[in-house]
Amino acid sequence: MDVITGEDDLGMQGYIMFGMQYAILNAQHVATQIEINQIEKKPLWVTSDKQHELQGLLDALSHARNGEFLPMSDIFNSMSIAMEHHAELKAQGGDFQTAFNTDFSKVAANNIAAWDGNKWNALGGGFNGVVYDVAYNEADDSLYAVGWFTKAYNYVEGDGQSLQGEVATTAIEVNRAARWASGKWEPLDGGLNNRAYSVLLDGDDVYVAGDFSMAGDVVTYRTVKWAGGQWERFGPEWNNRVYALEKSPAGIFVGGMFSSGGKTSRSAYFSFFDGSGWPDTGINLNNWVHTVKVVGGDFYVGGWFDVATNPDGSVVRAERIAKWDGTTWSSLGKGVGGTIIPSVYSIEEIDGQIYAGGNFLAAGKESSRYVARWDGEQWHALAVGVNDRV
Repeated sequence: MDVITGEDDLGMQGYIMFGMQYAILNAQHVATQIEINQIEKKPLWVTSDKQHELQGLLDALSHARNGEFLPMSDIFNSMSIAMEHHAELKAQGGDFQTAFNTDFSKVAANNIAAWDGNKWNALGGGFNGVVYDVAYNEADDSLYAVGWFTKAYNYVEGDGQSLQGEVATTAIEVNRAARWASGKWEPLDGGLNNRAYSVLLDGDDVYVAGDFSMAGDVVTYRTVKWAGGQWERFGPEWNNRVYALEKSPAGIFVGGMFSSGGKTSRSAYFSFFDGSGWPDTGINLNNWVHTVKVVGGDFYVGGWFDVATNPDGSVVRAERIAKWDGTTWSSLGKGVGGTIIPSVYSIEEIDGQIYAGGNFLAAGKESSRYVARWDGEQWHALAVGVNDRV
């Protein structure tokens, strides 16, 4: 998902792609979900990255269906990175500072906001940094947020919102992972010691992936589980960042920059937990994975790779996007390309169609600016596309 400056240029380049994965998820996924929200009246959650300007976000958060762009009702003053929705939810999160409504009113929403079907609302005072991903737990009506922030802000009890949209808030230390419940943010036992890129719910268990080595006082290697109110080690000793988490009946899948999980998993860039361990399936890719999407019994994987290796050692040319059916890899036509470093940052499925977003200007034989649709046989452009990486 983007162009960002940060601690280390190489790392940010990878993050950018992941960021762009979410940006995509926001340009493509969020826009798509907002369009669906408009049709089905479902609220949703969104996050954004303040490195992008409003116009870029406006362009990115427009979704094309049947060749027509459907603009969102209102936007943020920065870029959106991750989102979650539920039929009864009325909130959103991100790394923007302001959300704008169609009646021209605006809401101070530091990095996280809520959409109730008609307007944006703040979730407390938000965060002091980027939110990369969010996950909603329907069972207890709570929301988990992860990213590159250290503090969350709650409203001071008894202090209502003023006419100017200002509220009194108090800061709490959360360190890159927090839970929203009963109208306030809560820390997760000391949080994480480095950025977190993805959060996944499986029942009451919460899985987090990123570039951290400690969760509270638990030593971990870029993936961890939050269960029963405490952190637990989860996963092998990944030797580099983990960007993506996805679940299916077969287990929990992860993707990222790692080329090994030490002695526990030798799978490169893409691996999964089957409930008891990390089997060495031999389903390797030759470069980074930024996103994984389960559709039925298939796994669609996007990233920076161009070769996928099957368990029997055979290889498949797969330009930045591939499908794993549980047995073999297959390509999606000629994949995507057209830029110096093409990549797929996010994948979504709507009505049996696969939507991809990222850093590319062509999908198959189609000229397609940063977003495209796969119908199972060929790629299609989404109108004129958008004006920057998704």
